Amino acid sequence: MIEEKIESGNFDWDASLEDVHMNIEAAPRERNFTPRAAGTIRLRSIFDFMLKQKLLRYPLAFSLQTALLDFAQQHVDVVMPGYTHLQRAQPIFLAHYLLAQIEAFARDAERVRDCNARTDVLPLGSGAVAGSTIVLDRQLMARQLGFSRVSRNSLDAVGDRDFVCELLFCLAMIGMHLSRLNED
Repeated sequence: MIEEKIESGNFDWDASLEDVHMNIEAAPRERNFTPRAAGTIRLRSIFDFMLKQKLLRYPLAFSLQTALLDFAQQHVDVVMPGYTHLQRAQPIFLAHYLLAQIEAFARDAERVRDCNARTDVLPLGSGAVAGSTIVLDRQLMARQLGFSRVSRNSLDAVGDRDFVCELLFCLAMIGMHLSRLNED
């Protein structure tokens, strides 16, 4: 594996290649990958593809929302203390509390869907700065890889890290909501 070779110091760096990305891109050729596949791999595109696949799996949160709703329906008349600033404030229904958690997770799911919409852009063909010398049909590649559109500007595509920051924010919010539920 390329990562293991780099970490162990056994990766053969080719100084004639432009940068670390080109070195890693060239490595699959040594492992008998087809020249076409090796020539079109771009690390950012691979990362975008994997991220897109992970974001599409977030509907699993729907299972949590469904479980909370089922539990709320089974315990409609249960009263519990409502807290503010870690102190008991007033009595509330457990179902009301659980519905609040469902609302928070619904916002999380909406944020992830929005993040996915902005991540659903194929940068393949953007090259390192101003495009690629490899002739490819970007629209076709986007369709084949399951992206809804291609990047419009190569400089923006290769420098874009918005999607990473946005995803990290979404995950932090999900973590905070899970933490709050767990603490309560």
